[in-house]
Amino acid sequence: MLFYGLDRALMALLFLPRFAFALSIATVVSTSLEGALGPPNRPLGGPLAMGAFTLFEALVADLGLFLTHLLAHRLGLLWSFHKVHHSAPVLTPVTAKRFHPIEVVEDQLVMEIAAHRRAAFEK
Repeated sequence: MLFYGLDRALMALLFLPRFAFALSIATVVSTSLEGALGPPNRPLGGPLAMGAFTLFEALVADLGLFLTHLLAHRLGLLWSFHKVHHSAPVLTPVTAKRFHPIEVVEDQLVMEIAAHRRAAFEK
């Protein structure tokens, strides 16, 4: 329980710095690409729009991961993969991050869907 609490507190403390870092990297990449290729054809532009789209993507991804986690607890087929995560007799930082490879692929698919959803709004 202690490790889980520390992990959650650390993730909460690091959210804003990580978001700011990701936004600054996105701004640098976008500016570099604009300089090399010209301005993109998008309805909204600039760092504010990129920040809004990034926040939207994070919210869609988080909702998708929450729903897949909920389904993993409720559907037998998904539970057979998810139970690897719950099989440790003692929760440590290492065992808390233990997942079945199929579940990792599932989570990556959710993240890709969120990213493509964002790309659809940028067009």
